[in-house]
Amino acid sequence: MSDEVTPDPETVSFILEYTKDAPNQQLADVDGLDTKSYQVLGAASIVIGFAGLSGTTIGGGAVVTALLFGALGAYVGVVSFFLRAVRTRDFKGAAFAENLWHDCGGLSVAEAKREVVESIPGVFKANFKLIGEKSGAINRALYCMSAEAILVGTALAVARVR
Repeated sequence: MSDEVTPDPETVSFILEYTKDAPNQQLADVDGLDTKSYQVLGAASIVIGFAGLSGTTIGGGAVVTALLFGALGAYVGVVSFFLRAVRTRDFKGAAFAENLWHDCGGLSVAEAKREVVESIPGVFKANFKLIGEKSGAINRALYCMSAEAILVGTALAVARVR
């Protein structure tokens, strides 16, 4: 606990009430991002499945084969970014809760509130960085899935024209 400023106890209570759920809300956001990751993987798997089902009857020669190999490469990209997005990481919830008694057991209520308030920004900042990395991986998976869908669609169209 820093001794630089002694804030008003009502201010500490307000800040605590306003920010105490932020780390747990971030964890809910992570769950939502994981759900989106699985949806992207599912959609990409369906697209590559269409190519596989069409593969036995599809003609078109080298151009179509190249397009389908490109789609397969894009699918590998989707899987790679999916794994990066959903891998287990050290997200922090209300980290102060696990150590509250140990860290604040001998403090007054006002001092304990201040300890909790001072811990929240660090937890929030660490989680924010990890959420950004997860979100970036999902975006890259979406780009790969888009490329995959375009390549499979183009391969099927070229095969029908030939």
